[in-house]
Amino acid sequence: MESTRRCLRVQCKSRCILAVGNTNCKCILEDLSICGALVKVSDERCEVYPGVNCELFLCPDPEKCPGKCTCQVKRLSTKGIGLEFVNAPIYVEQK
Repeated sequence: MESTRRCLRVQCKSRCILAVGNTNCKCILEDLSICGALVKVSDERCEVYPGVNCELFLCPDPEKCPGKCTCQVKRLSTKGIGLEFVNAPIYVEQK
């Protein structure tokens, strides 16, 4: 099946956090593009569905992370959770 992705993706395989509501879910960032990302969630507390808004922290500790991206869940599959970026990354001032 041919890919319908709009943007070129780069494989990452790095740890990240997907914040959904008040829950920070541990994830693996599978791949990343300027349009979105694919993450695999290893946290059973993480309840997501298409259309839900969330934040993606591009590091394993949101307290120490230099940036986050506001996202919307676009699809769920056996490959992971497809996220679309809603805005450009927000860089957080280091404490």
